[in-house]
Amino acid sequence: MSPAPPMPLTYEMLHDRADALRRYAAQVRPTPDHLKAVRVFIRDCLLLPADCQVMAAEVRHQAFDVLMALKPGSTYDPTPLLERRRLTELVLDALTAVVEACIALVAAPALSSKLAAEAGSLQGALTELRRVREDFSENFPVPNDEQRQQAREEHLRADFLDLDDAFAQIAGCSKEDWSRRVEARQASRKGK
Repeated sequence: MSPAPPMPLTYEMLHDRADALRRYAAQVRPTPDHLKAVRVFIRDCLLLPADCQVMAAEVRHQAFDVLMALKPGSTYDPTPLLERRRLTELVLDALTAVVEACIALVAAPALSSKLAAEAGSLQGALTELRRVREDFSENFPVPNDEQRQQAREEHLRADFLDLDDAFAQIAGCSKEDWSRRVEARQASRKGK
């Protein structure tokens, strides 16, 4: 099997942007003197949710492509896809932290009255980023160790019906009546 494709360019760009914005946030001070710099920071932060959504969709699409290329019955080591997932989640978490830092700047007493409208927009961006992160994690085609363990535990706790019991319940009859119906149907099909 061919190696996994490289991470999408959107991942690389957002990874680099997270680093740059973290450095920028460390330099900007919540003072009226830095109001223009804070406004630039806010604009960059407000663009993050849409860009992250594109990146998450690309990474997920690439993972599906890798899985769809597998031949039926073949084995596959999910480690490269799990690493891809982990790296993407790290970037999404880093960008969420950047927006949180921006919100903290905007909430500073020296700026809060001048940037009240932007504060609401940033809260919306933060909510959307968290939604993108959650959606990515829940819908990535390869579950992580924690999700697999949770699925195992749910499987062990769950009460399962035997398939014949389930069909009998759906048909509204006892399991014995259901078995007779199945036998009668199979006998009538053999006679045709």
